[in-house]
Amino acid sequence: MWIGNSFFYYKNGMPAMLHGMADAAQQPAVRGAMITMGGSGFDWHDAVSFFRVDAVGRYSFVGDNVIQFNPQGRLYDSAVMIDCSQCQLHPQLRESFWTTGWQHAAPARAIAAHPILIERPVVGSPKGTALCRPQEKVGALI
Repeated sequence: MWIGNSFFYYKNGMPAMLHGMADAAQQPAVRGAMITMGGSGFDWHDAVSFFRVDAVGRYSFVGDNVIQFNPQGRLYDSAVMIDCSQCQLHPQLRESFWTTGWQHAAPARAIAAHPILIERPVVGSPKGTALCRPQEKVGALI
């Protein structure tokens, strides 16, 4: 499951890359669902509702408008989550990045899915673009 914003879906997104890697490695098909909102931060998402039984992934369209109902139970092995590009760095949003990340990880763990939190370390502004590791380096750019 992919939870985030346009960083996941822009230019056919991360799921397409993962499918391509699985195909190239001749691995079984990868199943996924994207729950994304352009420009959103973690705190825009209600992750608890994403992991309810019979919620996200309850059915799939398999071609010619045919619906296939998926088996109940755990549908995802992992929940990959990304925040907005400035959220983990901005002085007013930084704490929310970690707090909300941990809150969203709990429902994933409850269904035995692995939460994966992606932190975007590249920051761009009119003052320049830099790989900001550690995060304290970002102050010169914003």
